[in-house]
Amino acid sequence: MVIICLKIKGYLTHCIEKGAKVSIGGIYLSPEKEMSKILAVSEDSRYMPDFMEDRKGEVFEVRFDKVVYR
Repeated sequence: MVIICLKIKGYLTHCIEKGAKVSIGGIYLSPEKEMSKILAVSEDSRYMPDFMEDRKGEVFEVRFDKVVYR
């Protein structure tokens, strides 16, 4: 599980460095100012990241949505 979290954090950081936008629950965050919050949410199992790609396969947005168990 730890290895998976590290890989996601690494990929997330890479996407942000390439210019991807990040939203949590539909609210966009500034990676420059709120990177620690973004990385904390990436470790929270209640949130699932969706990596949105353009036609070239480049990630342009990462959306974290809360997972609701029913």
